[in-house]
This record gives sequence, C-alpha cells and structure tokens, in this order.
Amino acid sequence: LSKGMLDAFRERGTGFERTYKGPFPDFRIDYLLCSKQYACSSYKSYADVPGDHKLLRATFHKAEVVQ
Repeated sequence: LSKGMLDAFRERGTGFERTYKGPFPDFRIDYLLCSKQYACSSYKSYADVPGDHKLLRATFHKAEVVQ
C-alpha cells in the first residue's frame, strides 16, 4: 500500500514511533500516508487516549512543484 507514498512520521516525526499500546508495544502498525503531490508539515502522536492505539495527527499541504 505504501509504495510511492510519503509516510508522515518519516517526513516529520522524530525518534522511534510506537503506535500500538497493547501487549507488544514495540510496533508501529498505524500510518498516515499521502501521495507525493502533498507534503507533511507536522506530525504528532497522542498516547493518552483510550484504546490500544495512539491517536495520530498530521498536517498536509499541496507540495510546490520544483522545475
């Protein structure tokens, strides 16, 4: 699914991200992806929400075409 797509965490995240909070918490199984016509300007994850996954938030904008 991610072939040819940009990963918001890789673009704007830092460190080692873990999105699954269950028994095996060392996994990043949730992704925010976008096509290359967009760019990610911010990424944040929130662990203090109910459930076994973190809440993810990213901001995208139309990428400028460089010629």
